[in-house]
Amino acid sequence: MEIFNESTLLVSSYFMFLFTDFVDDVQLRATLGWVYIGVIGTMIAVNFGCMLFKVYQTVKQQLRKLWKKWQKYRAEKVKKEAEMLE
Repeated sequence: MEIFNESTLLVSSYFMFLFTDFVDDVQLRATLGWVYIGVIGTMIAVNFGCMLFKVYQTVKQQLRKLWKKWQKYRAEKVKKEAEMLE
């Protein structure tokens, strides 16, 4: 992930040269601007997706722990109720 972000940052910094008078054609600069927006948008989307995936994994893990605790609690409660009936 870090390499992806660094590479995207490098590519986007190279784009800055293309927005100067180095490129004379205004229409080409506008097209390159849209490509630049696409690169940055892709970087944001990938990072957001990775963040959501990590949050999903953490929530899933916490819910599994909670479920195991709940099952243990219910088993102990049923056991105590069975002992009381005897």
